[in-house]
Amino acid sequence: MLNRIPDHIVTVVLDSVGEKSGSRFYGSFRVKAVLSHGDQLLAARTASELLKGLERDINNELVMRGETIAQLQPRVVDAPDWWWASHGGRNLVDAEPLYALLGLCSKAAEDWDKQLELAANAGEPSANVPNNPKP
Repeated sequence: MLNRIPDHIVTVVLDSVGEKSGSRFYGSFRVKAVLSHGDQLLAARTASELLKGLERDINNELVMRGETIAQLQPRVVDAPDWWWASHGGRNLVDAEPLYALLGLCSKAAEDWDKQLELAANAGEPSANVPNNPKP
């Protein structure tokens, strides 16, 4: 185990224009770059709630929006007022800001993975576990 794991909560800046409203969605978000088991379960429960009874084969775009909202719910720690007023994006008419924010979260996750790898390769002590334990 590493002595120092990179901070998993990072700041990203969203600057997106809605495809329907033409509104500008701008603001600083603090997001989780990596999700815990509980966060992943919350995302799965949220997706199940949002998509319950929806024919997934009929409206792929709607399913994608539901999955995106579900993924953002446990990730967003702090956000601009407009985000909270929109019930975490559920009440927006535009999908583009949702997809753009999830893209920023994905980039943050990639960066976190790289930082973790760099820390591991920097010779920090890890747990005393053999690489290939024999049964």
